Order: sequence, then structure tokens, then C-alpha cells
Amino acid sequence: FYQNCREFKRAILPDNIPALTYAAKVSRMPFRYSKGPDILQVEVSYDNNNNNNNNTSSVMTVHAVASDSQWASASHASSQQVVVSIRIFIDQHPDDRIDGRPVQGQTMSDIRLNETASEATIRYNLELFHPGRHTLYLQARDSVGYEGPVTAVWFERMALPEGENDNDNDNDES
Repeated sequence: FYQNCREFKRAILPDNIPALTYAAKVSRMPFRYSKGPDILQVEVSYDNNNNNNNNTSSVMTVHAVASDSQWASASHASSQQVVVSIRIFIDQHPDDRIDGRPVQGQTMSDIRLNETASEATIRYNLELFHPGRHTLYLQARDSVGYEGPVTAVWFERMALPEGENDNDNDNDES
């Protein structure tokens, strides 16, 4: 049963990390989240005038791909619905509560549906974010209403170089 460290790192660990990651994603509500669509891919890119892909630009684009049938057998009824929405939450997990109420995510409105997966894109003005690391939580919903597991990615909003406007007001009391 026990293999040496080299074999474990070469074969056992890579073969099992996806299953362990999925188990962690659905652990809060395993019988509910496993029925919903999965976020298969999330890409964060930065747009600026000189085409550098860095986080000092002023606009960030988030692109996500979700599928309800990628990991399930065709014989399961809950794995054959169309993904109708992908919601994104910034710095707050979808299961968090504020004053007892659920947090409100933003639905990624530019969604393209096809037979195997749905894609959505949303753009953010980075000037609205304070410098530092931020977490994006994404969750997809299918046509029956099942929500899938939450996927998280992070991005870092860099402080602008000295002399450039960061839209931070020293008198802001928020």
C-alpha cells in the first residue's frame, strides 16, 4: 500500500489532487453542490494601452467557463441542464452573511451558451479596488436552479506609481 516518495509525487498525488480539490469545494453542501454546474476555467486579464498583461492597468477582464455535464455521466438527470448564469463575488464567499442576509453577487451578463459549456465575461474598473490582494468567487447555476461548487481565484491590485491618481481620497470616511 505504501509507495516511496518519488512514486507518490510522480503518480499518486497528481492523479488525486483534482478529486481532493472537488471534495473540498463541495464539502459544505455535498449533496447540493454536486448537482450543479462546475466552473471549469477562470482567466483574469488586464487591459491597458500598451498591451502589457500586468495588474497596473485600469481595466480587468474576468472570463469563466462552466459546464453541467463535464464531470458527470449522461445517465444522471442533474447533469444535463444548460448553465444559465455565472455569478461573481468579490472578497466575499457566496455563503457569507452580512447582517444575517446573504451576500449579493453580480451575474456575469455576457454569457454565451452552447451544448457542452457556457462562457461569460465581465470587466471591472480597477480604480474601484484598493491596492492589495482580492479574491473572486465564482458560482454557476443551471436551468433547474442547482448551484454548483464555488471556485476562487485571486488577483492583486498594485498601487499606482507615485504621482498617478489612485482615486483614493484621504478624507474618505468609509
